[in-house]
Amino acid sequence: MVENISGNYTIKQIFQDNDNWEKFKDKYGERLRVGIVEEVDKMIACRDFAELGYKVYRCPDCGRIERIVPFTCKSRFCSSCGKVAVDNWIDNACSWFINVSYRHLVFTIPEELRNVFLSDRSLLNLLFKAASQTVLEWCHDTGGYVPGLVCILHSFGSVLNHNPHIHMMVTGGGLSAKGKDKWVSNEFIPWAMLKARWKYNLVTLLKPQLKRLIQEKKTGTEYLRLGTGQLFHSFLG
Repeated sequence: MVENISGNYTIKQIFQDNDNWEKFKDKYGERLRVGIVEEVDKMIACRDFAELGYKVYRCPDCGRIERIVPFTCKSRFCSSCGKVAVDNWIDNACSWFINVSYRHLVFTIPEELRNVFLSDRSLLNLLFKAASQTVLEWCHDTGGYVPGLVCILHSFGSVLNHNPHIHMMVTGGGLSAKGKDKWVSNEFIPWAMLKARWKYNLVTLLKPQLKRLIQEKKTGTEYLRLGTGQLFHSFLG
C-alpha cells in the first residue's frame, strides 16, 4: 500500500497542471530569484518516488504486508510540509513566551509602495525596524515601560499577491524603564497613534533608500517617472 495524501486541491497541483510552472519559468525565468526556483522545484518533487526516494515498511512476521512512504520535500512553499514547519515553530516559540496577555498588531503598507521592496529586498528590514520603533517609542514615552515584541514578516497577502507586512505580538505591558524588576500592565494601544507613528517612521527610513534606488535607476518605470523632486516628496507624504 502506498501512502497518499487526499483532500483539498493543493498548491503543488496548481503548479503541475498543464505544465503551469514550466510555462511560467519560460516566460519569467530571468526575473525569478534562484531561491524561488529551488523551493518550487522541491515542492513539485514532494512525495515523488523517483525524485526524492521512499521508505518501505514490511510486517516482521509475514514479510508480505508492506507500506511505502515517499519522502517529503520540507519546502516552505509546500502546503503540506510548510504547515508542519509552522506548527513546529509555534510549539517552540510558545516555550519561551512569558505568561502574560498579548495583543496582535498588523503593520501594512499602501499598494503604491509594495513594488519598492521588490527592487531591493534588503529594504524589508525597514519594516521590522519601523514597526518595532513605533511600539517601543510609544510604550516608553507614555507608559514608561519596555514591552516584549515578536515580529514576523509576511511577504504575500491572503490571495498570494505581493503584499509585504509585519505581524507583531506585543505583551500587555512590560518591564518598567525605571526599575527592571517592576511590571507595568497596559492592555490598550491606540490605533490612531499606531497609524500616525508607523507612517512617519517608515517614510523617514524609506525616503533616502527610495531616492537612492531612483537615482541609480534600479526601480520600476513608475518610480523612475516619479523622480526625486517635489512630486517624490508629495507622493511619500
